[in-house]
Amino acid sequence: MERSNSTVEIAGLVEESEWSTEKLEHEAKKCKGKHSKLLLHLAHVEHESSDLKQCVQELAETNDRLKVEIPVNLREMFEKQTYEKQFVQLQKEQLTIERDGLLLQLQQENECYARVLQQLEQQSKTMTQMNNEYQREIAECQKRRGETHLALKQQERNHSLHMEKLKQRVLDKNLEDITCSICLSAWQASGAHRLVSLACGHLFGDECIRACLDRGPECPICRKHADHAALRYINL
Repeated sequence: MERSNSTVEIAGLVEESEWSTEKLEHEAKKCKGKHSKLLLHLAHVEHESSDLKQCVQELAETNDRLKVEIPVNLREMFEKQTYEKQFVQLQKEQLTIERDGLLLQLQQENECYARVLQQLEQQSKTMTQMNNEYQREIAECQKRRGETHLALKQQERNHSLHMEKLKQRVLDKNLEDITCSICLSAWQASGAHRLVSLACGHLFGDECIRACLDRGPECPICRKHADHAALRYINL
């Protein structure tokens, strides 16, 4: 700012000097003698010398002032730069701390992720083994079921054959039970051929066993003693 003012002052002096020259020429025209021109020129030179001395003095003062102000400005600039550098360094340290914290957190998360992944892999391996074991057991169960099914079918066939035999045996026995062993005719619910029992438990038709007892007092099957008094009627 001071330099600009000095420049303006110098420019003003130069303009003033040019104006004085024009004035001198104008005055010189008025003068008729050479001596007057010299005197006027001398006065003009003295005036310019005085102006130049004043300008030099002002420049010297400006220079002295700048010598004082420039170090102050430089010191202020240096202090400002130092402060800015310290501020930047502080921010850098803060960012470094934050970065280290984030890196540590990321490392911990990566380790945690690795542990979880390892656990999942172990669980997956265990599940695979369990699934294989389960499939093996299913295959064995299906095999046993097939074998059991075949065995049950065989048992069913055997049971059917046995039941047929048993049924035939029961039919034969029932036929014996409902048939008089003397005449081989079925008993009747009433009448002359109704069902009667001897004391030994054998069954006969009424008229058949009476006729047999008339011929001899014994059971025609087991030959135990029997008579008419031992007959017991059985209701069908």
